[in-house]
Amino acid sequence: MIKVDQRYATRLYGLPRLEVGLALAVATVLWSVFLPVVLLPLIVGTAYCVNAYFTAKYATREDPAGKFVLITGCDSGIGYETALAASKSGLKVFACCLDSTSSGACGLQERSSNVQVLQMDVTKTEDVEAAVNHVTKVCGSQEVTSMETFQRLADVMLFGTVRVTKGFLPLIRKAKGRVVTMSSDRGMLSCRNSAAYCIAKHGIESFSDVLRLEMADFEVSVSIIQPGHFGAATNIINDKAVEVMRATIERDFHQAGNDVQKVYGQKSIDKVVETCVASRMSSARDLQPVTDAILDAILSSKPATRYPVHGMQGYLDWGIVLGHLRPMMPDRLMDRTMKIMHF
Repeated sequence: MIKVDQRYATRLYGLPRLEVGLALAVATVLWSVFLPVVLLPLIVGTAYCVNAYFTAKYATREDPAGKFVLITGCDSGIGYETALAASKSGLKVFACCLDSTSSGACGLQERSSNVQVLQMDVTKTEDVEAAVNHVTKVCGSQEVTSMETFQRLADVMLFGTVRVTKGFLPLIRKAKGRVVTMSSDRGMLSCRNSAAYCIAKHGIESFSDVLRLEMADFEVSVSIIQPGHFGAATNIINDKAVEVMRATIERDFHQAGNDVQKVYGQKSIDKVVETCVASRMSSARDLQPVTDAILDAILSSKPATRYPVHGMQGYLDWGIVLGHLRPMMPDRLMDRTMKIMHF
């Protein structure tokens, strides 16, 4: 028979009920705080890092040989630079330009033998159909879909994306290819004085999300590029574009009723234009981060669903940051934050 020291046994196992209750209560409180505040974020963060590590380690680039990519808006800006970068990577590029005789279109043809320039106004069904027919002759399939005409801005940004994607979807589906759409930080974050633009970009996000779900069974990936502030690196806020914007705002302002004009006044127009011009200083000057993201979406063996691309000078693009925080913050707090930061 084993003899047990009663004092030792009592100290370890024979705690009074009150002390046991207090110990359990303290343990419960500590655990309820520790679990959500420390343990869960630690687990989630660790899982995220591990996933990011192995995704980066084992993701590879597809062989671009014999592959085609169609890019719209190649007269200048992101479309132009992406066409060049894609052609240099070995891809065969159909570069769609609003004007096939523009300096940008001619420059693409001169700088790369892998580029074919196609005339395309994405608001015109006949232009899209002509491009589809041309690409079909090269790639070997056909299906044409019609589109309705909507207002100019939405037609270019949103329904232009829908029109071109739907037109070429049979070819993409047959090749088990990729769809890469161009949104922006305004697809995540709605800002003042940009309602039409935000609506179009949010529409692109929704269209792309639905398309990704529908195309998964066909092994077609869909990625969304979300550039931040690259206005100074494109033609979006050059002098000519700013003057066009001013003229458009003034036209809409003078067409509004007298009450609206009295409330907002001419100063509101000047403020919008001044803010746009001032934003040039904070914009990124190089489009390479955007083209790198697009090429990764085209060639990576494991393309991401979304590619947020920081564009401002400095370490953070606040449009991208606020866009990611938007779903997690109360509306009033987010609205206040955006007002302070002049979004």
